[in-house]
Amino acid sequence: LSELMKTMERAGSRLNLAILDACRDNPFASATRSGSRGLAPVSAPSGTLIAYATAPGHVALDGQGSNSPYTAALAEAMPLEGSPLEDVFRRTRRKVLEMTGGKQTPWEHSSLTGEFFFKPKTAAPETSARDTATPPQAPDARIAEIAAWQAVKGTASVEALRQYMAAYPDGLFSELATLRLAKLEKPAVDPWPWTVTQIDRSGLEQTESEGIYEEALKLDGPQSTPADLTAAVTLYRRAAEAGLPSAMYALARSYDKGRGVERNIAQAAQWFRLAADKGHAGAMASLGTMHEFGEGVPLDLASAFRLYRQAAELGDANAMTSLGYLYAAGKGAAADPTQARNWYRQAAEHGQPRAMFNLALMMTRAEGGAADLNEAARLLRAAGEKGHAGALKELVAMYDTGRGVPRDPVQAADFLLESYAAASGKSRTELLRRPEVWSLPLRREVQRKLQARGHYRGRLTGIFDAETRKSFERMAAEQ
Repeated sequence: LSELMKTMERAGSRLNLAILDACRDNPFASATRSGSRGLAPVSAPSGTLIAYATAPGHVALDGQGSNSPYTAALAEAMPLEGSPLEDVFRRTRRKVLEMTGGKQTPWEHSSLTGEFFFKPKTAAPETSARDTATPPQAPDARIAEIAAWQAVKGTASVEALRQYMAAYPDGLFSELATLRLAKLEKPAVDPWPWTVTQIDRSGLEQTESEGIYEEALKLDGPQSTPADLTAAVTLYRRAAEAGLPSAMYALARSYDKGRGVERNIAQAAQWFRLAADKGHAGAMASLGTMHEFGEGVPLDLASAFRLYRQAAELGDANAMTSLGYLYAAGKGAAADPTQARNWYRQAAEHGQPRAMFNLALMMTRAEGGAADLNEAARLLRAAGEKGHAGALKELVAMYDTGRGVPRDPVQAADFLLESYAAASGKSRTELLRRPEVWSLPLRREVQRKLQARGHYRGRLTGIFDAETRKSFERMAAEQ
């Protein structure tokens, strides 16, 4: 054991584990002058844990099975996801005491300074949940978008509209821009005049319902007053009753979220269905999610799958993501990780952060294809830039442990602070529930950054005490 420790020390590893399933008594005690029981003490280099099957001077039992009680208990505890090293050995000790009737007590000597997991806890994929939040748009960004739309809303330039849509792919007026672009790109002569289309063929001028819908969008913002939201709903209803699918969809969302009107998911489902019947992909996706969870409509996974598929084939990124999740979870369809990965990839190419997050998780676990940690990290960064708190939290773990990226506690600290700012309520509480899962250098770096911002007034101990937690709250309040 001494020779093993010397080899470990020369290796310069960040973490060394030596596990001995052996009796610790001295079989040659009668031949020694001291006659003392137990092995001689062994000095462990920094960052080392030595685990023994039993206490000094005691006998480790062989057991009756193919493994000893100690090995059997350790093998059971090691694969537990998200269990820190110390917990693994505590679980092992309790199991061995139980199996041996208290006759054998496993023992450890530790000089560990960091955290280690045999199987790190990885994030669960994000479901197609109905309450998935969209990061609020900053007031300045909203004003800039409205000004950009005003500049192109009456244009006859296809290129100008495409530039607007590229700049604001999920913007307030993206559907109006799509309608305008469709009018500009329609053939000079309709070769099939008897067919029914969803685009107003009366000309390039904005229809009355489109104008009403546009005014409602301007009223319906993150900083809107209750009076503004009520007025927006009235305008949405007027445009919806005039037959505009986009307004039907917006009115359904108002009922669904209780914005400007009392929440009524049955009414929301009705308007989603009317818009879906007119070919609105977003309404199809939303109605599909209601069927997936049985809210406002009967629980019907077959209908959810069908609606997601229809919307996905029309190019709706949210539907692509939800369809990918159904394939990944085997929900409403046979589990097919290859299909899941394919739909996540298509949605990620459209910039859908939930798809980026879920695809990254599949790539880290080699699900539905080969593992690709570099691409996973890129996708998580892209989702993080869109305010996805879960992606930012996963980046914390990657940069803290050096999994797929260079180990960098400074970068990890930045992602941790961004993740806390992007999260809310319960998610923030969960983020700080077990700070010991992060390395000490990361925790100190977080305190240093909070101190530099004027939020933390304590010492750089790496211990997330009450003062550290308050500094997180002060940072969030400043956002």
